[in-house]
Amino acid sequence: MNTKENIKAWSENAKTFGAEFFKNYKNEGDFWHKELLNQNILDGLGDIKGKKILDAGCGEGYFSRILAGKGSIVTGLEPSDMINSAIEYEKINELGIEYIKEDLCNFDHRKNYYDAFVAINVFMDIPDFEIALKACIESLKNNGILVFSILHPCFTPVRFNKSTNEYTKETDYDGKGLIEIEEYFKEVHVIQTNDVYNHRTLSTYLNKLISFSMTIEKIIEPQLDLEFEKEKPNKDCHIPTFIIIKAKKLLK
Repeated sequence: MNTKENIKAWSENAKTFGAEFFKNYKNEGDFWHKELLNQNILDGLGDIKGKKILDAGCGEGYFSRILAGKGSIVTGLEPSDMINSAIEYEKINELGIEYIKEDLCNFDHRKNYYDAFVAINVFMDIPDFEIALKACIESLKNNGILVFSILHPCFTPVRFNKSTNEYTKETDYDGKGLIEIEEYFKEVHVIQTNDVYNHRTLSTYLNKLISFSMTIEKIIEPQLDLEFEKEKPNKDCHIPTFIIIKAKKLLK
């Protein structure tokens, strides 16, 4: 699946999720965004009041609204129909957010403009992630901050289904109490609902940042408090689902 096809797939996701999903999602995202990602990403950004921030792959815009609520000048960029919900919400509850419906791989008209950009679980969904990452970095001012999250490639098991000739994600931690990694080094497209997750090694992401003259400042592997394991085993109390990377643009 190429980038264009994956954008189409995410537009199909927008139809599948429906209005009730977006209603519940609009303030803080889902459980994992609320408990594992949001505050860690905000901490990585630091003081954002008055800062120009690009929310790359903003989806239905919940994090763009969080940023705007803290005084940022926000641009939400999203190529799929997920953005339609964000645009409608902005019309009713104006926060001054600019939404652009555009493929991140083609975003090349605001170079050296933003103080920071965030990308929450975006680069793993983009087949041409190097092009998208480069576009984001070029949009940053010198000393600009990048904070992004992805599914942790070391702890997201994928399985090859011989009958369908496809890779899928294995998520049966509750049943097994462990994660089994069969193959890590092979970079593959993993089938999800309508779209694909692109499994890549962690070193692929880190080395690409370095090659684009980014200085890695912090890496976070979010962990859930053990209180969330009172009723049943919860993987995120023991094994991270996500990894968050913070880097700074330093021109030589």
